[in-house]
Amino acid sequence: MYRTILETIPILCVDCVIVNETGQYLLVKRQNEPLKDEWWVPGGRVYKSEKLECAIRRKVKEELGIKVKNVVPLGYYEDEF
Repeated sequence: MYRTILETIPILCVDCVIVNETGQYLLVKRQNEPLKDEWWVPGGRVYKSEKLECAIRRKVKEELGIKVKNVVPLGYYEDEF
């Protein structure tokens, strides 16, 4: 059943571009497919009824153990794997 859901319903994810005060970008090595073992920005799936800003803060806290101070939307993109 879960496979059927994945095949028919889009999954909304957030990615977070984190830049430090010296202009360096923070990347993480992905542990899951798609793109396993590739360097990527932190992020992941959005929960039902979760605001995008809350999802970004949650994912960064889960993956990196840090709190995000400023969340500024940069835009969106669509992709298929």
